[in-house]
Amino acid sequence: MNIRVIPGEKIEAVKSKPPRFLFETVSDLRSMPDQEYLIDGWIPERSVGLLYGKWGSGKTFIGFDWALHLAFGLPDWHGARLPGTPCDVLIIAREGHAGFVKRVAAFMAHHGLTEDCSNLIFMRSPISFLDDAGFDQLKDAIKALNRPFRFVLVDTVGRVLPGADMAKEAPITLFMERLQQIGELTGGTALGVHHENKMGDANGSMFFQNNSDFMFQSSREGDGPLERGKLTCIKQKEGDDLWSRQVTFAKVDLPEGKSSLVVESVIEDERSGAQKCSSATPRQNRSLDALDEVILSHGEPAPIDIRGVTAVAVDRWRDELFSRGILDRAAKNPRTDFKRIKDQLANKFLIGERDGLVWRAK
Repeated sequence: MNIRVIPGEKIEAVKSKPPRFLFETVSDLRSMPDQEYLIDGWIPERSVGLLYGKWGSGKTFIGFDWALHLAFGLPDWHGARLPGTPCDVLIIAREGHAGFVKRVAAFMAHHGLTEDCSNLIFMRSPISFLDDAGFDQLKDAIKALNRPFRFVLVDTVGRVLPGADMAKEAPITLFMERLQQIGELTGGTALGVHHENKMGDANGSMFFQNNSDFMFQSSREGDGPLERGKLTCIKQKEGDDLWSRQVTFAKVDLPEGKSSLVVESVIEDERSGAQKCSSATPRQNRSLDALDEVILSHGEPAPIDIRGVTAVAVDRWRDELFSRGILDRAAKNPRTDFKRIKDQLANKFLIGERDGLVWRAK
């Protein structure tokens, strides 16, 4: 901060304008924190991505489910940790207001919420990301709101790229660049919802993959009403990808004979028999690394009927998670956060627990 002295006036502090370009050493990069997640293991903080699928695959309901969980400040998204406090969310979508009202009402009824949330903002005016002047006006309008939108949802990509040839690189690269600009403007994550082509890929998939930090594909099961589907991680720049989860949808009846769908559950894909997929989210993998470390330092034999396994006191593992910043002591309910991690890993058959001891499952 610079200090400007004006004769006869009070001393005035002037904030220095940040540099246009930032130059960093390897040491500078190493000092930065690891990639954080807005939705643990799914949506990275301050990133840009894509959610795509066929018409009727539930992609819009999934995108809204992410947005509404964040806006209402729910503690987790079907087991994946969230910030836990209401976040400002912006939805850019050309749709009649009645459709939004029904989706929000169904979500609130499903989750037992009774009060509307002021953190959810809709922008339904026509906008083309191909129009330089129009896009600049949109950025100015968002900036004038002075709200730190942590999540921006654009539904759909085709609506903001009217007439664009999705087989060409230029419009897609421009869209992703401008989507990122919106995220940078608000300090949050920006997500585009898109359709897939006849080959089962996103229209212009190669160009989207080159410019996305993360990509998810939604698909449905069955030809009847949308009840079940699958959500597949196609790309995760800073984490594991090519994994999937089963998604179930539920119909919520509303007054006056209206109804809407909500995401009911997001669970592990099942393999043959009852054995479940053991893939872990990045946060869960860090928790397992912490468990390995405390077992090396403070390990003891597991309960007598479990041979060849070294265990450690559950409390030691929990303390290590706090020391590594995986858990936050200042959080609203850190014990619940720890129990959630522990239960998720146990449900994936990655850890065992008994008599106050915990160990890595073989």
